[in-house]
Amino acid sequence: HFKHEDGSTELVPFFGLNTKELKDVFAPSCLSCFDYVNSLADLVVGYMGAPFGWQWIVVRNDRGQQMLELVNNAIETQAVMSKGDRTAAVQQSIPAYDKAVTLPMWVAKIMGVVIDKIGPKGLEYARFSIDSHFTRNYLFTKRNYPEKLEQHVPEFAKKIVDRYKLPE
Repeated sequence: HFKHEDGSTELVPFFGLNTKELKDVFAPSCLSCFDYVNSLADLVVGYMGAPFGWQWIVVRNDRGQQMLELVNNAIETQAVMSKGDRTAAVQQSIPAYDKAVTLPMWVAKIMGVVIDKIGPKGLEYARFSIDSHFTRNYLFTKRNYPEKLEQHVPEFAKKIVDRYKLPE
């Protein structure tokens, strides 16, 4: 979503963005990060895979539970849902991420509708997002910092990346 100065909002599907021109937006530290889920936080609030307008709340420990209890009466919650299978979607996204594919906007919008109808949803979309970021970041690290690959990529990320066929 892009909010313009006149207050209007524009929805642009990811594959309609010219990521080659935006390459400087993503810092090397982001492209080599494997803590996409903020694993050291006590409580995580985020949007990844949540229905539009909602946020996820992930409680990781007792301190996080205490924090949530402080605001529990001021928030509305709903059950987590999950639908679909991320595996094919991740595998198909690897070349697009890798080559920074930019589709004509009309094609990107059609793809956005199709993906919204048949793609992974909820928790499975969150898993798609994690898997696709880990594969993208693994390739970035392998190509730009090959000497750090073994020590830098955690075992849990390697297990996820090993599920997919990556380009050389």
